[in-house]
Amino acid sequence: MASSLAAAIKDKLGITAKLKKGHGGIFEVAIDGKILYTNRNVCSSLPTEVEILKKTEEFSKTGLVSDDDQSSDWGGT
Repeated sequence: MASSLAAAIKDKLGITAKLKKGHGGIFEVAIDGKILYTNRNVCSSLPTEVEILKKTEEFSKTGLVSDDDQSSDWGGT
């Protein structure tokens, strides 16, 4: 999922994503150190590529992460 998501972010938004190997099943999406999505400490499904692209696009326009970005919609903390 991560490599195809990185390619989609590059293709659709022109942003080069860096992939960092995780451990223990942790999946996070962050821009400039601001976490858009994390599944840390939460048992839920991963967001879709479309959801991540939408959040990434919103962040790239505003530079803000809203409280909703860490909500149960995405299973964040």
